[in-house]
Amino acid sequence: MGSSAVWVFLSLEMIIAVACCLGNVLVIRAVWICGALSQPTFCFIVSLAVTDFLVGSVAIPIAVLVDIGMNISFYGCLFMCCVMIMLEVASVAFLLAVAVDRFLRVRIPLTRGCKSVSGDIAANHAAKLADVERKLPAATDKIDDLENRSRWYNICIEDLPEGAEGSNTISCFKTCLPELVKVSLKGVSVKLDSCHRALTHHPMQGQWPWSVIVKILNFQDKVLIMQAARKAQGLSYKCSSVSIYEDFSAFGD
Repeated sequence: MGSSAVWVFLSLEMIIAVACCLGNVLVIRAVWICGALSQPTFCFIVSLAVTDFLVGSVAIPIAVLVDIGMNISFYGCLFMCCVMIMLEVASVAFLLAVAVDRFLRVRIPLTRGCKSVSGDIAANHAAKLADVERKLPAATDKIDDLENRSRWYNICIEDLPEGAEGSNTISCFKTCLPELVKVSLKGVSVKLDSCHRALTHHPMQGQWPWSVIVKILNFQDKVLIMQAARKAQGLSYKCSSVSIYEDFSAFGD
C-alpha cells in the first residue's frame, strides 16, 4: 500500500475514533442526567458506551501506532495487542448483554400475557360451565314437563302381539278400545287422532312386542278409559293379555 493511501487510512481511523468518543460521551451524559443507572438495561448501555469510548480513545490510537510501524519492544507490542483485543472483546460482550436484556424484556411480558390470557379464558369457560350446570336441572325439568304435556292425551297399550291391530290401526282401536276396558262412551266409538307402534326397530323373534301409542282427541274419553283400565282385573285382546298405562316422558329417568 502506498504512503498516501496509508495516511488516508490513518486519517479515517482517527476520524472514527473521535466520532466514537464524542458519541459515547453523549450517551453516558444523557443516562447520567436522566438518573436511569438504577435500571439494569441502562447499566448495560452505559457499560457498552464506556467500553466503546475506550476503544475510540485507546484501541484505535494503538492500532494507528502499530500501522505506522513504530519501533517498540516485544513486551510493549504484546501489551498493546492485549489491550486492543481486551477492549474489542469487552465491547462485543456488552453488546451481547444489551441484546439478551432486550430479548428478555420483550419475551417475559409476552409470556406472562399469554399465560394471563389463557388463565382468563379457562376461568371464563369454567364460569360458563358452572352456569350451564346450574341451569341444566331446570331446563331438564322444563323439557320433561313439555314432553309430558305433549303426551297428555296419549295412552300406552303394552304386550299387544305384533299385527294384532290389523292394517288399519285407528279403525281397529276406535271400536275395540272401549270394549277392551268395558266402558261406555258417549259415542259408539272413541275418537282417535293417531295410533302407532313405538317408533323403533321391529322386534326380533322372542322379544316383547313394542308398545302401541294411542292419542285420543277427547280428554274425558281418555280419563274414562284409564279409570276403567285401573279397575279391571285383567285385560285381554284376541286371547292375549294386555295392559294400558299413561304415556309418560322418559326424559327425566
